[in-house]
Amino acid sequence: MNHKKKVPTITRSFKHPRVAYIIIPIGMVPDIPFVDVMVNQYGDIALKFHEGGDSVANKTSKQSATIRITFPASVVESLPIGRFNCNLVRSGGDLYRVVWV
Repeated sequence: MNHKKKVPTITRSFKHPRVAYIIIPIGMVPDIPFVDVMVNQYGDIALKFHEGGDSVANKTSKQSATIRITFPASVVESLPIGRFNCNLVRSGGDLYRVVWV
């Protein structure tokens, strides 16, 4: 049985606490392979998709319907450990805010 992901998920594990990433279903964000991951002083995360972004949005596999964005170290420290569903809210152009569910 093939389960398709319907909501974005942020993951930071106990085993590798310095690594965190977001898995996003294809179609929820622009088809641009580069993204800037930003966080403000309140811990709010935003994703800006544009050519020349600092991070890469990779497909998780050739036949998958999701992409993975690994967060930079500066963002990882502001994230709790665990797996959390979230929503992406478009804030104009190719900027998306991450809203915790």
